[in-house]
Parts: sequence; C-alpha cells; structure tokens
Amino acid sequence: MKLKRILITGDDGYNSVGTRTLAHLLKKKYEVNIAATLRQQSGTGGKISLTNNIPWGEEKVEGVSALWVDGSPADAIEVAQGYFKKPFDFVISGINYGENVGYSLVSSGTFSAAVRAIGVQLAPKAIVLSWQTTANNFFIKHKVKDDLSSFLKYPGEMAIKLIEKCINNNCYGKELVNINFPNTPTDKVRIVKPARDITRLWKYPLDIDKKRKFAHQPKETYSRNLETEVETDVGALHKGHITITPLNYLS
Repeated sequence: MKLKRILITGDDGYNSVGTRTLAHLLKKKYEVNIAATLRQQSGTGGKISLTNNIPWGEEKVEGVSALWVDGSPADAIEVAQGYFKKPFDFVISGINYGENVGYSLVSSGTFSAAVRAIGVQLAPKAIVLSWQTTANNFFIKHKVKDDLSSFLKYPGEMAIKLIEKCINNNCYGKELVNINFPNTPTDKVRIVKPARDITRLWKYPLDIDKKRKFAHQPKETYSRNLETEVETDVGALHKGHITITPLNYLS
C-alpha cells in the first residue's frame, strides 16, 4: 500500500500539540495537509452544523498548510470535503489528548472525524491516534508556542512507526485502526478488541441531584472496577500496552 497524500485532523484544535507533532514528523516523507477544528472540541462526537454558516480559514502549522474550521470535528471534515480538489490516500486523526477506547468511541470527536472522512470519501482508510492522560487534560487549550520537544520522541516517533506498520499491513484488512498510547513510554504493542462495558472504565452512575434537577460527572473519573483483560483496549492500555484496534467502517 503506497501513500503520498495524508490529511491530518482531530478535535483538539488545528494547532494542538498532537496535530503539530504529526505534521512535523510526517511532512518529511508525505504530502501533508491539516483540516481540523479552530478550537478545542473534545467530547463532541459526530455533532454537525446543519443550518449554520461555518467560518473557516487558512494557516501554516509546522510548515504544513492547515484549514481551520470554527465548528465540530465533523464540520471540519465536511468543509474539507468541499475545499480539497481531490481525495487523500489516508486520514490520520490525532494525536488526541486522552484515550479513546471501548464503546465510548461514539463520544469522541477525534474518532468521529476519521469515520466521517471515510464516509464522505476524503480517504479510503483512516488511523485514530490517542494518548492516555489525566482527565484534567481532556479539554486543554493548546497554544502554538507550546514546546514539541517532549512529544516528538514519545508518542511522536512511536506513532510514525505504527502508522507505517498499519500501512504495510493494509490496516490489517480493515478500513479504520484505533491506536492508544499509555501515558508512560513503552514499545509493548497489542492488537485488541474494544471493551463493550464502559462502566469498567469511567465512573458510573452520574451524580443525580433530584432537588435541583442536575446531573454531573462524579469527582472520581475512572472506575474502581477498571477492566483488566488484556484482550480489550481498556485492559491492555491500563496495563501499559500500546493498543491497536482494527475496525470496519460502521460494522
């Protein structure tokens, strides 16, 4: 599988540390463009603007042409589909701050951007890259001046190795590959399946205030019953493995 043109997208912002890391490393070998959100949009899933005018603009990020879209990750892909004159060989979404695992993938803007890119024929295949971090960093607002040096080695260089591995293995016969990096650097890699029970990852139930009619996330984010089966992405990631989950588009 030979690639020339790659589109980088995601939900942390077009100039996020993860996006910049990929752009910096991939531009050495490929023709790279960026199409991503103007602002931090984590947790928006596949939300799309059906009736609004969607502002967009053009910038340079790490020397790479970037299309920013002031909307959701899915909006960024919709605008990219009309903006670029020809499709890409591959879409890479990330590197996202915070893991994207299990059936909670439906909530991920990073994952949804990749799925939508395949759906609107921007590329036939996609890879989603995410890096485990604390819950406090899920909605971090990146700045262009943020230093990349600590990210280029890990997860950056490891991400490039795994991208190449997926390309050489034709995405393991699938259309979409979801990759998660544990917070601590490692070279241990496992091919896994997505965990079905996300209550074994996030703390449930929500805190329900019946008097004021409010509901909110518990203060303790991660479940105490954390899944530990290394056959799943949740279990393997939390045991220190980089996880690779090959998936078919909408099946």
